[in-house]
Amino acid sequence: MFLDEEIVEDVINIVFATTLFFGIRFVIGYVVK
Repeated sequence: MFLDEEIVEDVINIVFATTLFFGIRFVIGYVVK
């Protein structure tokens, strides 16, 4: 396989954290607005 499981987990964690971060910012911005 080209990708190791550790790399895949890291990518998933980064994507999840980024989505969660922007999701929270969007909700806060929507509520404040």
